[in-house]
Amino acid sequence: MMILLGCMDIDLALRMPKPDELNEESTQEHEVYWGKWERSNRLSLMIMKRGIPEAFRGAVTDEVTNANDFLAEIQKRFAKNDKTETSTLLASLISMKDKGKGNIREYIMEMSHLASKLKALKLELSDDLLVHLVLISLPAQFNQFKVSYNCQKDKWTLNELISFCVQEEERLKQDKTESAHLASTSKDKGKRKNKDNKVAASNGPEQKKQKVEGCLSYRKPSDAERCIYVGDGTGLLNVYDNLYLLETVPSYNETLHVESRDFDICVECIKGKQTKTKKLGANRTTDVLELIHTDICGPYPTASWNGQQYFITFIDDYSRYGYLFLIHEKSQSLDVFKTFKAEVELQLNKRIKSVRSDRGGEYYGRYDGSGEQRPGPFAKYLEECGIVPQYTMPGSPSMNGVAERRNRTLKDMVRSMISHSTLPKKLWGEALKTAAYILNRVPTKAAAKTPYELWTGRKPSLKHFHIWGCPTEARPYKPHKKKLDSKTVSSYFIGYAERSRGFKFYDPAIRSIFETGTTTFFEDVEFGGRNQARNIVFEEEEGSTIAFDNVQVSLPIIDQEVNLDPQPTDNIVQPLIANEDIAPEEQTQQPQENMPLRRSTRERRNAISDDYIVYL
Repeated sequence: MMILLGCMDIDLALRMPKPDELNEESTQEHEVYWGKWERSNRLSLMIMKRGIPEAFRGAVTDEVTNANDFLAEIQKRFAKNDKTETSTLLASLISMKDKGKGNIREYIMEMSHLASKLKALKLELSDDLLVHLVLISLPAQFNQFKVSYNCQKDKWTLNELISFCVQEEERLKQDKTESAHLASTSKDKGKRKNKDNKVAASNGPEQKKQKVEGCLSYRKPSDAERCIYVGDGTGLLNVYDNLYLLETVPSYNETLHVESRDFDICVECIKGKQTKTKKLGANRTTDVLELIHTDICGPYPTASWNGQQYFITFIDDYSRYGYLFLIHEKSQSLDVFKTFKAEVELQLNKRIKSVRSDRGGEYYGRYDGSGEQRPGPFAKYLEECGIVPQYTMPGSPSMNGVAERRNRTLKDMVRSMISHSTLPKKLWGEALKTAAYILNRVPTKAAAKTPYELWTGRKPSLKHFHIWGCPTEARPYKPHKKKLDSKTVSSYFIGYAERSRGFKFYDPAIRSIFETGTTTFFEDVEFGGRNQARNIVFEEEEGSTIAFDNVQVSLPIIDQEVNLDPQPTDNIVQPLIANEDIAPEEQTQQPQENMPLRRSTRERRNAISDDYIVYL
């Protein structure tokens, strides 16, 4: 603004103070000067009000008619705190780092400019301190230059430091165009070179070392010499013409590529040393249902509570939210996928784009008589829906690593849960569902939020989590319950209700599963009175794996049947004892005899047992 008004020659009101008002004693020169100042003040004020935003223009009252006063009022709106500005400048000065890409002179002058600003704010930095700050911020290629400065007794001024740094920068630029190499001999000594090569090969590395030690000339490689070619067309190493001193290359921060030419490929070596190629890293999706990982585990010798021997998982790649279904056989995978697809697409209002699985027969298809794998019902259904299938290569289950790792985690959790409890092995299906329920609501390394939050948009609640297999006193719904019947049933917690807000329990007395939301958990009670956990072995059934399934996994199996028999309780839950046989006649209830009512002669006890501590 000042430059604009100066170019228009109307900045008199900004440079000179306001003259006295005109009166009868005013001279003609005073009148002329007053007119020029008044015109300059009026035009300057109009231009400044027009050039600034309305928000700042409205902050100044209309009573201000002097251009200088108007500028002073605007400047108050942009007043700075000296302490804040000092802290900002000092932090910028200390954190400055030269990346070695720009001009070193401009970089040092920029640091000097920040020091000058700090000096104007009454924070003066000495030249010695500024020199040390500059040296500390220099890149790694100036390390030798720093050592040279530290070895000297004299101190450098800032101007001397700039001069020396510029010289060092020029030297580094010159070194980048030079390379160390062996000086080749003249052509008339070619026969002598071939003779020396044979002597060096017969006498071992010591003779060869003597030949190399004579090289003292070196230069940096040019752009056309970035590659080192070993061999002269016959497959023999030419020591004198093509050997570079590679030990000198790292000091120049150069990367040289070594390429072999005209060497025959050894097929026998490939047959004996070929390894699997492993691709590191994967591209993550950016939204839910863009990619679904799926896999089937089973069969297992011991069927679950409802007779299933397999389970199938569907994991979303973006959120890592997983669905788990228990199935009787692998052919049910398509029906389960249709159920899963209909639910998630309706709930999320999005469509599944890709499905990644192995090349098992239940996904890809069976082999025909010619040995070719034909697309099966699952693959044809994906094609009808427009879903892109992604199959793993044969013998490479790691390509479906998300599903494989999820299955392993689920089985590890089930193994620990059953080992810690005293429940029968047929409940591994309920433990599996509980493990999947927990994994959806706990943090994962693959995402910044929990899978449940990425899937539903709401944060999960963990208040209703309880120890799997712990004793409980649950109150089921009994419409025909008698007046004096017990309100609760001694049972064990085995999971969370799928379609309602409640829990699932196992009643060992009648060997049934029921759901209810009214219960009392006893999570501090030792399970079964055991001193150590059971040794649970999970294995797949030998010889019953479906053909063409590349995925081999294991599932929890308990060695022997566990029969549970509840002990009589008197308002106190007793843990169940494992491996205890139950006779069928012991479970039948004896009919009660009609006896006259009488008062109890038992000793009165407190409602709260001494086994618990009550905090009032």
